[in-house]
Amino acid sequence: MGPYTHKHFFIKPGMTIGRKVGDILLEDDPTISSLHGRVIGRPDGRLFLEDAGSSNQFLMGGRQVAKLELAAGAVFQIGKSVFEVIAVQPQDLAKLSPQKNWKDLVFDHLENNREMGPSVAKPFSPAIKIECLEGPNAEDIWTLGFGPRLFGPACEDIEILENNSADVSFEIFQGDLGPSLRSKTQKLSVNRRFVSIDTEVNLSDGDEIQVGESRFKVHSL
Repeated sequence: MGPYTHKHFFIKPGMTIGRKVGDILLEDDPTISSLHGRVIGRPDGRLFLEDAGSSNQFLMGGRQVAKLELAAGAVFQIGKSVFEVIAVQPQDLAKLSPQKNWKDLVFDHLENNREMGPSVAKPFSPAIKIECLEGPNAEDIWTLGFGPRLFGPACEDIEILENNSADVSFEIFQGDLGPSLRSKTQKLSVNRRFVSIDTEVNLSDGDEIQVGESRFKVHSL
């Protein structure tokens, strides 16, 4: 039940699950936290799913729990999505269609956009992290290694759930002096200073970006 009906995910110890951060990304369910849970392995081979500090933890048997065993037949809920644990034999793997993790998605994106030359797609120097402090995406964190990256309510790249913005709120790209921001909406400010549409601003560690009711903080990595 939920956005991932009929989808399959392979799990192993050390994997993480979340809407924005994790080996398994559940981006289609807005009720899932940015980083929701971790798969923990025991010496005896058993696997457990442990909460990573999410708002809603997990539901199992009608109860909210912070940890559950991933035993065959277990049924649990993350956000609006209900999952069942199944044991898969090696000969059955080819019958399933596993979801790709974030690394595979990045490589697919680059593979499908080979025409993007180095003047368009560039690594950020330094890499940055965008943390949402206030607004519908509060607690969400995005780690950016290359750009340009687009943020906005209608963006396939990084969707922010902000009503008081144009479809694309802002773009972050690698400028001459490091990561830079280009405003794409009329209601954007950096460090409480209004930034007009198509104006570029160099970003530094600690800068704050405001779009409507959403406030973001820039962290250099």
